[in-house]
Amino acid sequence: GEVQRGEKLLASVPVKPAHLAMLAEARFNMGAVEDAAVFLSQHLNDNPRAKADEWVFLGDIYELVGRDEDAKRAYNYSLNLLTADLPDTASVAPQP
Repeated sequence: GEVQRGEKLLASVPVKPAHLAMLAEARFNMGAVEDAAVFLSQHLNDNPRAKADEWVFLGDIYELVGRDEDAKRAYNYSLNLLTADLPDTASVAPQP
């Protein structure tokens, strides 16, 4: 409820790679969805070890702002990460 205080606090956080995901979440929670998308996409582009749930979050943000194709790409990437972590869950057709 204290927007000015929140903005002042966020302005004091340096925009460093280690802070991008947290800044994205904070901006999202404050209603600055476009800013959240910028911070999160920068975090994901610079972080090859990003988690699937971070890609889902980006997809959710893109969906909110009407960027459906970008949302689909983010969701698909998260699915690729999830399935890469679980290779034994893929079904294999029996050999004749």
